[in-house]
Amino acid sequence: MLRGEAMSGDERRRYARYRAPEGVYAAMPDFAERVGPVRNISRGGLLFQYLADENPPGIEAVCECKEGRITVFLSGQGFILRDVSCRMVHDMPADEPTSLAVGYNVRLCGIQFVDLPECFAQRLDVVMSHCPELDEGDKGKA
Repeated sequence: MLRGEAMSGDERRRYARYRAPEGVYAAMPDFAERVGPVRNISRGGLLFQYLADENPPGIEAVCECKEGRITVFLSGQGFILRDVSCRMVHDMPADEPTSLAVGYNVRLCGIQFVDLPECFAQRLDVVMSHCPELDEGDKGKA
């Protein structure tokens, strides 16, 4: 079994999720320039947070197009996965939606990788080998 494959059938997820290490970021230029820290990651996708306008016009409409590309990188480490095909699963306000930047709120964006090349998946495995797996309690929060 590859690292990251879920052992339990309790969730609909195919792969186990891991808390992303400090310094891992995601960038989605196709979707209103979303850039921010990754909160959790798996072979199947990731969840990242970003700052958005306080009252973003038509953010739900942006989510409807759903298909796009994402770049994942580890700041200062030379790790980068550029232009990975993905599908936006959800975009919602964070549990702590306020930010220190006036006029902006923190949002969470869930991404599913589409046809992730095996070479990219193996590179993700290397990153995840240094990450703690999320337990059931954490999964509901992130």
